[in-house]
Amino acid sequence: MSERHDAVQSSAPVRAGRRYGTLIGMDEYLAQALIVLVLIAANGLFAAAEIALVSARRSALKAEAEQGSRRAASVLKVAEDPSRFLAAIQAGITLIGFGASAVATASLAMPLAQWLRAVGPEWVARISSGLAVLLVTLAVSYLTLVFGELAPKRVGLHRAEAVAKTVAGPIAVLQAVMAPLVWLLARSTDVVASVLGVPRGAVRPGVTEEEIKLLVTEQGTLLDEEKRMIHGILALGDTVAREVMVPRVDVAMLPGETSVEDAVAAFRRTGFSRMPVHRGDPDSIAGVLLLKDLIPELARGERKRRVEEIARPAMFVPETKPILALLSEMRSAHTHLAIVVDEYGGTSGIVTIEDIVEEIVGEIADEFDRDRRYVVQVREGEWLVDAQLPVSDAREMLGIDLPESDEYDTVAGWVLAEMGRIPAPGETIAGPGFVARVEAMRRRRIARLRIALFEDGDSGGRASASGDQADEPAEGGPYGGQAVP
Repeated sequence: MSERHDAVQSSAPVRAGRRYGTLIGMDEYLAQALIVLVLIAANGLFAAAEIALVSARRSALKAEAEQGSRRAASVLKVAEDPSRFLAAIQAGITLIGFGASAVATASLAMPLAQWLRAVGPEWVARISSGLAVLLVTLAVSYLTLVFGELAPKRVGLHRAEAVAKTVAGPIAVLQAVMAPLVWLLARSTDVVASVLGVPRGAVRPGVTEEEIKLLVTEQGTLLDEEKRMIHGILALGDTVAREVMVPRVDVAMLPGETSVEDAVAAFRRTGFSRMPVHRGDPDSIAGVLLLKDLIPELARGERKRRVEEIARPAMFVPETKPILALLSEMRSAHTHLAIVVDEYGGTSGIVTIEDIVEEIVGEIADEFDRDRRYVVQVREGEWLVDAQLPVSDAREMLGIDLPESDEYDTVAGWVLAEMGRIPAPGETIAGPGFVARVEAMRRRRIARLRIALFEDGDSGGRASASGDQADEPAEGGPYGGQAVP
């Protein structure tokens, strides 16, 4: 009995020691697992920093830096040399990945192998070591991909500027600490990149105009009117004065000998606030008369004074003048109207500030403008069209493949270019998938067209003589139902 009691007492310390050793082992494994998790989290910080520094909008950061933000300035400084901060980040990611794999394999694979041998069948026991390494590697890889790469990069991309301002300081310190390694990696990268055709210091190409248009079109937060205005602004760079001018035949002018009294009547009749003044010939412009300049003359009783004497000097621009440059010059000269001249010096028309603004915001109507609709749908696939409708607008509004050319700007210009002569009312001409019929002429000028899409089996020739009169719309039209003068 005494011997049994002694044996029990002697075995108790052994079992306690084993439990203590097991606890020590478990604590060690938990500590090593915690180290792996910390390394994965550090990997995530580097991944978020990388994508944030690359994706951060420089324009927004510059604006903040100009307002005194030190963190924004720090981001801009770090981002000046992508090779350096990318080398530092990649070096950190590589070292962390190597460390996480090494710690996990060395410390976690062995106890997992022991557990597999204890609970698994015989065939599992035989491959327990290799299977344990594989399972640990897969687990660490999964955790690294999700928590160390994908999720942090999504956060860094979604909040690029905020993340970049947070990590810029630590990344700058890391670059300084790892300066020799960063220098070696950066120079090595430059050598390899140059072999592949990418010169040192090459930057990402700027965003093209087409990419901006696509971005604006797909951006769901912009209103349709905002999208149209942005597209109009982008189109200004390719637009010249000839495309936006009021043609000479539509310009109201005053002869130089017109009296102040008659000029006031002309302004009242037209509703304009300024008009060109010519010396007996529209190709000889003397200046531009402003309605407000007539008020002092009336106050002094100078009702019979010639308007040529009080007209202001006119600004003359060629037809090919880009309207962005024209807008800048008109603002500098504090003028609202410019005379457009052709290559021979003759007057082609006029351009106003309003004409240029309308290219951005669309047609601007005031209380003096007539209610004029350029397109009226008669029936499905058929429209009455103002012949002065620009070709680009006709393509967009009607959905037809109306040919574009530098030789003309309007639908009427296309008809004249195709026919090679002045058409008569009722004549038709075929285009790609449609036929256009001259509905009305104003002297030698095409005033109105009827455009109809081809139906299945239809075809059209280049031009034909007049035929039966097509149906008129029930009411309204490009000229508000009025006969074309």
